[in-house]
Amino acid sequence: MTDTAAPAVEIATLERPLYLLTFFTPRQTGWTLSALARASSLPKASCLRSIRVLEKYGFLRRDGDTYRLGTRFIELGAFVQDSAPARNIALPYLHQLAQRTGLNVSWAVLQGHEGLYAEVIAAPNTTPPPIHSGQRLSLMQGASAAILMAFAPQEIRQHTFSTVRAVVPSAGRPVTDLDFVDGLARKTWLAVWTELPGRGRIECAAPVFQANGKVVAALAVHGDAATDLDASLLRQRLLQLSHSAEAISRDLGYSHEWQGDTDFFLQMLRGVQRLP
Repeated sequence: MTDTAAPAVEIATLERPLYLLTFFTPRQTGWTLSALARASSLPKASCLRSIRVLEKYGFLRRDGDTYRLGTRFIELGAFVQDSAPARNIALPYLHQLAQRTGLNVSWAVLQGHEGLYAEVIAAPNTTPPPIHSGQRLSLMQGASAAILMAFAPQEIRQHTFSTVRAVVPSAGRPVTDLDFVDGLARKTWLAVWTELPGRGRIECAAPVFQANGKVVAALAVHGDAATDLDASLLRQRLLQLSHSAEAISRDLGYSHEWQGDTDFFLQMLRGVQRLP
């Protein structure tokens, strides 16, 4: 979702109620009719008609002059939980990992040519994580994205890699970075991403497999690169992450040998001077 609203003419009438729902976010939980019409670039009358449809089916509720998400989403959320056994099995492990590491933990899944943070667990006594459950993620950047891409179907890999190869050179980064990160993730079952060299956020991710050997999700911890890039601490984080990913995979029926190799992963990163 970008800050620039699409012109109303581009939004088909049948799509407008769904389009309006995309404006409700953790940072903007309520809208007045006038504000939502301005943000969406829809005529006020069209906006009101769409709101009425969403109210009728419980997707929006009115609180004075403000519209907020309705209780229908709670019902649907419970249904999604019931229909997502892998995530239900993983949840206790996610909470344990957040407790043990003191880091925020995420569970990301592949959805077409995008990823989705299906679950984000905030660590105790920490500031709220910069990501949230239900947030989409590009497959072009990040540790969770690298893991999802490493084990994605070939069609998705080819599509994403061709897109990255078209974008990366213009950003001043060597295309070989893409091959290195992907190859290392496939070999060691681990990925690390930092927002800035040695600064900003750090994300470490590992794959979770289901019984048939397919990756069902990327399990990740999120911390501060200024502190969590310390060599011994990073190794500890990666071991905890890998052990949790393996435990969840075993509970999901995965019975093959676990290939996660933390020490080789760190050795390779040091070899290309990506670690202090």
